Amino acid sequence: MIVLPAVLVVAVWAISTRPHEEPFTWLQGISVWPAELLRLFAGLLSVYLVAKGFKNLKDNVHVITNNLALPVADISPVDDVPEKHESARIRPKVWNRLHSFWNRMLQRWRFEEIKTRSSVQDIWKDYVELGSFRERRLGISLLFVLYILLGITIMAATGLPTVPFRGPMTQGVDIVMLFFSIPTFIFLNFFVVDATRLCETKLIQPLSTLDYSTAVWAQKNRNPVIDRWRVLELVAKRTEAVQPLVIYPFLVIVILMLSRSSYFDRWTWSLGLVIVITIHTLFALSSAFVMRRGAEKLRRIIRDDLATLLVEKKGSGDPHDKHTAEQIEIALREIDSLQTGAFSPLSRQPLIRAILLPFAGLGSLKLMDYLATSQW
Repeated sequence: MIVLPAVLVVAVWAISTRPHEEPFTWLQGISVWPAELLRLFAGLLSVYLVAKGFKNLKDNVHVITNNLALPVADISPVDDVPEKHESARIRPKVWNRLHSFWNRMLQRWRFEEIKTRSSVQDIWKDYVELGSFRERRLGISLLFVLYILLGITIMAATGLPTVPFRGPMTQGVDIVMLFFSIPTFIFLNFFVVDATRLCETKLIQPLSTLDYSTAVWAQKNRNPVIDRWRVLELVAKRTEAVQPLVIYPFLVIVILMLSRSSYFDRWTWSLGLVIVITIHTLFALSSAFVMRRGAEKLRRIIRDDLATLLVEKKGSGDPHDKHTAEQIEIALREIDSLQTGAFSPLSRQPLIRAILLPFAGLGSLKLMDYLATSQW
């Protein structure tokens, strides 16, 4: 990681001193080298953020598993054995593998209500297994390829932005930096989208379908009021690790946009480039929005369930039910005041405020919060 940037920086300096090549200046507006160095930094930052994000998610799994006494999932890389069909004799093996690959990728992001997952432990185990590095790589790779093809199509249809280089060696470095910074950034973006989408479809949505009138934790003799609160605590603790990932793509976008500043050289913006950056921005924002909306739906379900239970307990003359009613009232206050992880309002998240305030003001933030918490 350290050797490659050092070699490239030395190469940039060597090329800039050659005749008929691009000179190295910072803010005179006649050199591409500051932009190329920023692209290099953006690519390295993308690699670092993917590694950091995966480590944070993995560490968070261990913390939650230990604190909430959840099962340890088996995340060893076991290859799936493809099921044989008659059509497999006709279709080429490559097509069969691509078809299986596509179905598995869609399964990661599609919510499927499975009745055998009747406890929080079952849901957590399945979610953690799908969050292993091997499975994440599966979910990201095909989308990565498809998006690269989409980006190339958009750029070809709308026209490529000009590159103000001088000399063939400078052009070669520009191509290398381009093919390093852009793919790593796209991989980072889909890593974040996959992490947030997986959390919403394989953890939050399944928890929303549990029957909270029965025991939702596998252990016996548990307090039903505390059990409901612990479900929200699980989601809050997990999304505390997932939610900050949304910031990562924007950090790299800012650097890549800065690299095209006219202070460095005569860089231009094409329509295709603007479209591609807009798509990336919408991906990151929508992932945060969808996850928060799912968390708020789960909060409503558990709160309504506790409110119904409170009415039943208060109507009973049993002293034990009176004590349970007091517990429910405390739990309801805690639920209403919960504002961590995905339960934190979007208007209070620094990144979202920084992005939306310059464009649409405080009203857009309130609108996003309303859409995330309202029932459709």
